[in-house]
Amino acid sequence: MRKLFTAAAFAAFVAVVLSSCSQEGKYFKMEGRFRHINQGEFWVYSLEGNTGRLDTIRVRDGRIAYEKRINTPTTFIIIFPNYSEQVVFGEPGKTVNIKGDASHLKEMEVKGTRDNELMNKLRVRVADATPDERKQMAEQVVADNPKSRVGTFLVARHVLQSPTPDYPLAARLIAKLLEAQPRDGFLVRLDRQLKRIAETSSGTLFPDNLKATAIDSTDVDFVKLRNADVAVVNTWASWNVQSMKQQRMIANVARSSRGRLAMLSIALDNDRAEVENSIKHDTITWPVIFDGRMFESPLVDSLGLTAMPDNIVMKKGKIVGRSMPTDQLVEEVNKLLSGK
Repeated sequence: MRKLFTAAAFAAFVAVVLSSCSQEGKYFKMEGRFRHINQGEFWVYSLEGNTGRLDTIRVRDGRIAYEKRINTPTTFIIIFPNYSEQVVFGEPGKTVNIKGDASHLKEMEVKGTRDNELMNKLRVRVADATPDERKQMAEQVVADNPKSRVGTFLVARHVLQSPTPDYPLAARLIAKLLEAQPRDGFLVRLDRQLKRIAETSSGTLFPDNLKATAIDSTDVDFVKLRNADVAVVNTWASWNVQSMKQQRMIANVARSSRGRLAMLSIALDNDRAEVENSIKHDTITWPVIFDGRMFESPLVDSLGLTAMPDNIVMKKGKIVGRSMPTDQLVEEVNKLLSGK
C-alpha cells in the first residue's frame, strides 16, 4: 500500500513538474543591448492582437529584457521613442537576442529564430525601399518561404497597410500562405478582412446593420452617419504619429464644414485614459469608439480596417474611397464637400 502511495505521489509530482515546464515553455523572451541610449522606454504590441495590450519595455544602461506568455508564434512590433517601428518574431519557449543602435534602428539585428534571421537580411532593404518595391519583396519572400511569418508580416504591413494597398495581390499571397499554414489564425483573419474590404469597397453602400457604443457610453447613430452629405470613419491610436496627424488634419476639415462632414473615429489604443486625454487635447466632439481590443475590435473586423491609420469615405451612404493617405484623404473630402 505504501509503495502504491509513493508511486502515486511521485507520478503526481512528475505531472506537476511537467505541467510547470510546459507553462514556462510558453514564455517568449527578448533580451538585448542598444547603443546610444542609456535610459528610456520602448513600447511593444503584437500584429495579431493576441497579447491584448501595448506593453512597455524599459531600457536600463542600454539593455532591455522583456518576456510575454504566448501560445502561438506572435509578431511583435517595437515602437521606439522616435515612433519608428521594428518587427521581432516570437515563438513560445524561445529567447531572442537583439543588438541595435538607437541612431540606426533599421540596422537592428535579432538572433534566436529562423524568422528573425531571415528578417535581418531584409530589414535595411525594406526600410530603404519604395512602397512598390516592398510589395515585390513580399511577393518574393512568400514564394521562397511560404511557411515563414516574415511573409505574413510583409503582406500585412506592406501590401495591405501600404499607402497604396494592393488587395488582389494581398489575396493571392494570403491564399499561398494559407496553403502552407492552413491553421494560422492570423492568416485566416486577414483572409476574412479581405472579404470585408470587398464588401465595403468603393461603389458599395455602407453597411446598415452595425451597432456600437462610443466611449461616452452613447449609442453610435449609424443612420445619421449614412445620411450625411459626406462622412469619414477613421482609425487612430495615441501612440501612432501618422494616425494622429491624419486625425488632426481631417478634424480641421470637419470643423470648417459647418456640420456637413460627419465623423466616426475608432481608437485602437488599449488604454482608456490615453484615449480620453487625446479626445480632450484635440477637442474631438464626434463619436469615438473604444473597446481596448485594438485590431480585434468587432467593428474594425466588420469594416475590414486593417491599417493604422485607416479610413472609409462616403457620400450619402455610398462608399467613395478607403485607405487613403492623409493628403489624398483631405483633398478628397474637400472636393466632396465643394460638390465637385
